[in-house]
Amino acid sequence: MDGESTPDSASELPLELTAEVLSRLPVKTLFRFKSVCKSWRRLIESPSFIPRHLNHSVIRGDAGDPNGARSLLVKRRCRDTDVPSAVTHGFGYHRAVDDYKVVRIAFQYSRGRPCFRAKVFALSEGSWREVPALPCKVYSLDCVALNGIVYWVAYNCGSDDMELILSFDMREEVFRRVYLPDLGFKPDGSCMKLAVCEQSLCLMTYNFRGRAKCLDLWVIDGGVGEESWTKRLSIGPIIGVRMPLGCGANGEIFVEKSNGGLAIYEASSETVRDLPVRGSAHSLDAHFYIESLVSITR
Repeated sequence: MDGESTPDSASELPLELTAEVLSRLPVKTLFRFKSVCKSWRRLIESPSFIPRHLNHSVIRGDAGDPNGARSLLVKRRCRDTDVPSAVTHGFGYHRAVDDYKVVRIAFQYSRGRPCFRAKVFALSEGSWREVPALPCKVYSLDCVALNGIVYWVAYNCGSDDMELILSFDMREEVFRRVYLPDLGFKPDGSCMKLAVCEQSLCLMTYNFRGRAKCLDLWVIDGGVGEESWTKRLSIGPIIGVRMPLGCGANGEIFVEKSNGGLAIYEASSETVRDLPVRGSAHSLDAHFYIESLVSITR
């Protein structure tokens, strides 16, 4: 079928109905359908159709950050030669402003005192801007982006040095502190990992000493400044697992095994299923994405 012709079945459908049907199809199918006729090609490439298709993908429950495919482009373009002793980056998208941003948190000592600086790179602007920073040191380089907010595990640099979660709102460009639940004393030490579980921020805590791992999964509820934590799940002890990596769309937990392999822990059956992926110790991480038609250029 050439690109000049229009199939009878397609021409009989109203444009709005055609858009509704096509917006529910996978990306690979839509790329094939662009060759059906010129009207479908124009529709699929139109600025109004692309966010519509993305919204349907999110509603279906596809895993991850819907705009994660663009992080490589932003990181490559956002070069900054001023590299202090500790630098952390986060990447996110906020639907309300329809923009992709990188936030850069820098920590260093100046004349024996800790100094904190933060910058934001907006893809729509193409340049860095300085924003007010909080005296919090991020000690986990990986971050979680959810609903236009980026989160890191950090600790407050002050009289208490307490552990907390540092958040950055991509729309308001404001840092906030999110306080942790009462985790209690862990004789084998405790590590923390942030993830997204059922479209909520999730905190996974686990012991870093010992062969048997015990995992607690906490989920946060409430709005800004009114956050509360609920322990959703306690797992273990499990032999052969080094650390959790993230949560899947169906409640499964991705883990790194002691031998460097990737596996899935099924909470319903309390079993570990190996996946055909292998790395070295502490080399694996889990990131989820949604296929979309979002262009990598503005």
